[in-house]
Amino acid sequence: MPSEPRSAGAAKRAVVPGLAGLAVALILIGLALPRCLAAWNDRAGASVLWDLRAGKPAPESEVLAAAGQSLVASASRLPRGEALADGGYLLARAAESAADPARRVALSRSALAATERGLALAPANASAWARLAVLRVGAGDREGAAAALRLSFLAGPVVPALTASRLDLAFALLPALDGETRALLDRQIRITWILEPARIARLAEDRRLGFLIGRALDGVSEEDMILYRRAHPTP
Repeated sequence: MPSEPRSAGAAKRAVVPGLAGLAVALILIGLALPRCLAAWNDRAGASVLWDLRAGKPAPESEVLAAAGQSLVASASRLPRGEALADGGYLLARAAESAADPARRVALSRSALAATERGLALAPANASAWARLAVLRVGAGDREGAAAALRLSFLAGPVVPALTASRLDLAFALLPALDGETRALLDRQIRITWILEPARIARLAEDRRLGFLIGRALDGVSEEDMILYRRAHPTP
């Protein structure tokens, strides 16, 4: 706050500190209030999220929806990308188990919007990009899904928890994948071969995928072979 001119009267000088202190207090309250509200809402949503991540059974759709909406609301007051993406995850899970088709569509749209907003703020989230790809497929946006899958591969090339789902999604989206994303898919196939060769062997049994997988494995490098031997040492 600009200082008062030195020529101001003593009475005026006495009032200014009081007003300044009040203004600072109001600003601090204004800054603290969203955090308090966010913490309150986060508690409801985060507990459901933690339970799911701990492997506990998912609650009913409406409980998931309320938790997701709670996280999204709190994250919107103080924009936080990861929390928005987490809210999108809960909303997506709620959509999966919703019995009413119209409710399922509405929740999927909310999940898509929250996930997109979250990734705009915190893009280094391979899981959220993969989830966005699935949500876009559900919305009929295959090109958008392919773009999200590409960013998932770039954000996290080696994410064991996503291995199977990303490969399945990529194979389903093959016609929509551009050259760069196909190259990333080839690399993902080689990474999966290093970590889980049995999975790649099973996929290669599918005639529709055999050529694609064979072409990807033709690109195995000496470095890949070293990593493979380390992961699967011979007795």
